[in-house]
Amino acid sequence: MFFKASILLFILIVPVCRLSAQTYYALPAVNVPLHLEKSEIRLFAGFTYGSEVGGSGLQVSTSITSNIALMGNSFMLSRNHFDSPKRTKGNMHSIGIGLFAPNKHFIFEIYPGISWGEMSFSSSADYRLEVQYYKPFIQPSIGFRTKHFETAFSTGICIIKYHHIESNFTNEYVSEEIQYLREHRKRTVFEPAFTIRYGSRRFKAQLQVAGSENIIYHRFRQEGVMVSLGICVQFDLIANI
Repeated sequence: MFFKASILLFILIVPVCRLSAQTYYALPAVNVPLHLEKSEIRLFAGFTYGSEVGGSGLQVSTSITSNIALMGNSFMLSRNHFDSPKRTKGNMHSIGIGLFAPNKHFIFEIYPGISWGEMSFSSSADYRLEVQYYKPFIQPSIGFRTKHFETAFSTGICIIKYHHIESNFTNEYVSEEIQYLREHRKRTVFEPAFTIRYGSRRFKAQLQVAGSENIIYHRFRQEGVMVSLGICVQFDLIANI
């Protein structure tokens, strides 16, 4: 039932994602650990999909005390435009350290951290665009976790800082956008996400819908919605007796 609902939601959401000629930024997925106690390790592996790029990646987190946890992400993105010789690709990596406060089944957590990555766009006409960035972020979440079911809502705020912008586009409109990007290298972005997991204690299917909205410049070309689906696995460093 969960997988049928996941596929239906995936079909309904992806078509409304924004289409663009080139993508300067994409948020693959949000790492929402939902730790309850010390010595948990949670690993997610799955696929992510948006209107312009899709890909796969890993997320990992570990609770090093009863209230402190580490997390990290790594995603590779790409998209072949089958109706044209265009190609989009990119990647994003993140690390963070945060606090979590469990109260029976309810959990509040907040993770500050930093991400870095790149996006590139090319065509057979030798048109090329490449941007690299880093992104400090703070990500508060509130969630609910039981043995078989988990859900969470996150509200991330981040500042994207571009430190490398290279392009040979000659299209006037695109050139104006790139010039604006060079003159305004910082972007403040709001990134909410809704996550749901269902399964056994150690293995759960995960569905997540993550949004990303430029607060100041709404015409900025980026993925507006990314949908991810995969498996979340839990390990315990200290076995529960």
